[in-house]
Amino acid sequence: MNETDKVKRVFRLNRVRKIRHPLVYRAVLSLLVVCIVGCDNGSTGNYEIPDTAYQNWSRITVGKVTMIYPPGHPHEPNMQSTAAGYESAQAQICNFFGIPVPTDSIYVYYYTGLGQGREMTGHEWVFADSNHIHFWMPSFLGVSLTDYLLPKWIAKEPKYSFLKSGLLALFDFSGNNYHESVLNFIDRGHLISLDSLGRDTTSNINTERYQSAHAASFIAFYLDTYGKPSFEQLYQSEDEFAAAIKRLTSLETDSVQALWLNFAEQKYNETLGIQ
Repeated sequence: MNETDKVKRVFRLNRVRKIRHPLVYRAVLSLLVVCIVGCDNGSTGNYEIPDTAYQNWSRITVGKVTMIYPPGHPHEPNMQSTAAGYESAQAQICNFFGIPVPTDSIYVYYYTGLGQGREMTGHEWVFADSNHIHFWMPSFLGVSLTDYLLPKWIAKEPKYSFLKSGLLALFDFSGNNYHESVLNFIDRGHLISLDSLGRDTTSNINTERYQSAHAASFIAFYLDTYGKPSFEQLYQSEDEFAAAIKRLTSLETDSVQALWLNFAEQKYNETLGIQ
């Protein structure tokens, strides 16, 4: 399977909507603001979960994934299929990055919702603590799993923070079409330029999640056009973003942006059967 096929497999393009309507845009923007990424790299303060916090919680194990959840959880009937989904998603993500599937077991603490998750963990958003994944709605199941696996691919945090948030969105397994989202942003005058994405090192993916839609779309384009080895170099580069783009693509940032947006339009049109 080549890089394009792998991206298509993971990127999951929706094929339902046939026009980009303002109401669709508002719905997409609301979803992005609420829960596109929501992966926390920090906590609300010094906070340790008591050892006894989960002693009365239920457990179900599929392969190397154990779901740990409170009795009466509203999604309890789906826990076995959710665990199987984690197994499958982990294999897909590892295959994409070319890393072996970890032999460690994964423990997923599935809270009843945002309130319980924040109260018990002290974290604002879902997160991974080694092979212990803390998850609650609203979020997407692939986000914290990808956060756990990323350091096994490249341990270094990228200088261009949007690349990490884009990968988290790309592998969130939400079914969202982020190419379509970017085109909607263009229609409404809310496009974030590639230059701005690359220079913004202070963005908080928990509060600026529509940035991640741009990032996911761009990464899919970059992988398809320049390949994974080039993307790995970009991810680890310490150059200024424009210089890294020039070195790796031989093009200026504006030219790469034009190619990216044309790619997004092409991929969106393909979902509509338009050549």
